[in-house]
Amino acid sequence: MVEDARHALESVSLAPSPVVAAIDLGTTYSGFFYAYRRDPGNIYGEYNWPGQVEAIGRPYCKTSTTSLYQETSPGGGWKLLEIGYPAMLRHLDYLGPGQDTGEGRQVMLSRVKLYLASVEYARGGEGLQLPEGLTVRRVLSEYLAEMGAMAVKEIQAKLGAYIKKSDIQWCLTVPAIWDEPAKQEMRRIAEAAGLIGPGASPHPLLIVLEPEAAAVYCDKHMAAARGGIKRGDVFLIADVGGGTADLIVQEKMDRSLREVSRGSGDLCGGTYVDGAFLEFLGDRIPCLERFLDAHPRQMVLLMSWWEQQKRGFSGAGNPVVFDLPARLAAMWEKEDSEVFEDRDRLIISPAELRSIFDPTLDKILALIDAQLAASPKCDQLFLVGGFSQSPYLIKRVTDTFAHRVANIVTPPEPGTAICQGAVLFGLDPSIIAERTSRKTYGIKCDRPFEKGDPEEKKFLHEDHGCFYVRGSFHVFVRNGEQVPVDSKISHTFNPSRLDDTQSSVTLLTTDKRNPKFADDNGVEESFGFSIDLGIMPRGQRSFDVQMKFGATSIEVAAFRKGLDDDDDPVEVKVVRFEKRFANSRSY
Repeated sequence: MVEDARHALESVSLAPSPVVAAIDLGTTYSGFFYAYRRDPGNIYGEYNWPGQVEAIGRPYCKTSTTSLYQETSPGGGWKLLEIGYPAMLRHLDYLGPGQDTGEGRQVMLSRVKLYLASVEYARGGEGLQLPEGLTVRRVLSEYLAEMGAMAVKEIQAKLGAYIKKSDIQWCLTVPAIWDEPAKQEMRRIAEAAGLIGPGASPHPLLIVLEPEAAAVYCDKHMAAARGGIKRGDVFLIADVGGGTADLIVQEKMDRSLREVSRGSGDLCGGTYVDGAFLEFLGDRIPCLERFLDAHPRQMVLLMSWWEQQKRGFSGAGNPVVFDLPARLAAMWEKEDSEVFEDRDRLIISPAELRSIFDPTLDKILALIDAQLAASPKCDQLFLVGGFSQSPYLIKRVTDTFAHRVANIVTPPEPGTAICQGAVLFGLDPSIIAERTSRKTYGIKCDRPFEKGDPEEKKFLHEDHGCFYVRGSFHVFVRNGEQVPVDSKISHTFNPSRLDDTQSSVTLLTTDKRNPKFADDNGVEESFGFSIDLGIMPRGQRSFDVQMKFGATSIEVAAFRKGLDDDDDPVEVKVVRFEKRFANSRSY
C-alpha cells in the first residue's frame, strides 16, 4: 500500500508524548513496558499477570500469547472470552470432565503471530488452522486491544490517573527478518486494535525491530558486564524467542549504534523444539495423536509438563520421567501388547532430549557462525529473548564460540530486553544511527543503450538522436549498503520525451545487489505515481526523486526542478507494502 505522506510530515510537529509504552507481541509470550519521558531512567513493566500463579507458579514479565474464543453462531460467529493465562486456565476447565458446553464450543488460539512470518506458513504449511470466521488480523488486533487496555490501566495506576490515551507514544516490536508486508500488517493490526488513530494516540506508531531494541537495551543496561561496552566495540545480538531467531551486529559509537553487517535470522525458536518433542513422543507412542484428539485437555497438561522440562534441561543430568495418563497407557498397551514394556511411564534419556533440541539449536548456531564470519570482529555476544534462558542453548553457544568471542552474556531477565529496549528507542530514536539495507531500491526509467544490453529493449530516442533501453533499474541504495538513519538520496530524471507533460515514478525493490532491468527475476514494482510537468517549459521538464531511508518505511518524494523546494514536494508517498496480504483469506 502507498499512502500520501503529508499527514505523516505534519505529525512531526506534535509535541513529544509524556509517556512512551512498548508492547512485545511475541509468538508464545507477550508483555509491555513503559516510562515517563521526563524520568527516562525508570522503566516499568508488569510482572503479576492475571492467572499467572495458577498457570506457571512464578512471576514473569509476560503473559501467554493465547486467545480464547467462543462460538456464538454456526458458520463463523465468535466472541473473545479471555487472553493470556486466564485463557489457558478457562480453556482447561472447559475441557475438563462434566463441563456443560451448551453455550457454544471454545477454541484456544496460540502461535498466531507466526502466520505473519511467511506466505508459506500463512497458507497452512505448519499446522495452525483458524476456524471459519476468524482471521489473523482480527485475532491479533483483539489480543493487542486487550493488552493495550491493560497497559493504559497500569500506566494510570503507576504514573497518574490524569494520563490519557493521547499522551502515549506506542512502540510495537517486530522481528527484523520479517519482510516489509509483514511489518506493515502489524501496523494495521495496531490501528485495528485502537492503539493509534481517532480517539486514541495521535502519535505515529513506532515499529521497532526486535534485535535493535535488544541492542539498545544491552548498550544501556549491560555496559557494566565484564568491562562494559566501549566506543568502537562490536557486539552481536542473538534474539532467540518462541518463533524466531533474529541476529544483528552493532558497533558502539559515541552516543549511538550503527549496524555493521546485514542482519539474519530464521524460524527456529522454542516453538520448534516443542514440535520436535511432540514428534519424538508420537514416534514412541504410536497412538498418541489419536489419544490427544479424543482428550484435548491432556494436550494442555502435556505441554505444561514439557515446558518445565525444556526450561531446565542443560544437556546432561538424569533422565526425565513422563507419567502417562491411565487412559493413554491402556490405549498403548491394547494396541501394542506384543511388546513387553512398562507402559505407565516413559523415560526420556539426556541423549534423546538432546536429539529433540539439537535440530533447532544447530540452526541457531549456524546463524551465529555466519554473522561472526561476516563481521571483522566481535567483542561481545548477547543472548536475549525468551528461549535464550535455555541452559542447553547457553551451553552450546558457549562451547561453540567461546574461542571466537571473549564475552558471551545472557542478561538476568533476557525476556525483558526487547520490550525495555523498545521503550529506550521510543525515548530516543536517534540512538540507532545507521542501518544496513536489506534490499536494493531504485526507480524504473529509460537510459542510453550500453554494450551488452538486450536488443529487444533497444529503441531510438528521437529527441536525443541515439539509442536508449526501456525499463532500466536505476539504483538508489543496494542490498547490504550502510544507510544513515533518515538519510536522503536524490537523483534527477527527465520525461521520456520533451513533449511529455506527465512522467511516472515507479519504485522497484529486489534482493539482488546489481539488478539491471525492472522485469528481471526477483524484481518487484512496489508502487507508481505520476508527476504533472505541464506548467514547466518544454526542454526544462526535469525533476528530482528523493528517497528517505532509515525508518521502518521508505518515504519517496518528487520535486519539479525550479518549482518545488525541499519543504514542499509535488508528491510524497510512503511505502506500506500491502499487496502480499491482499488475496490471503487468512488476513
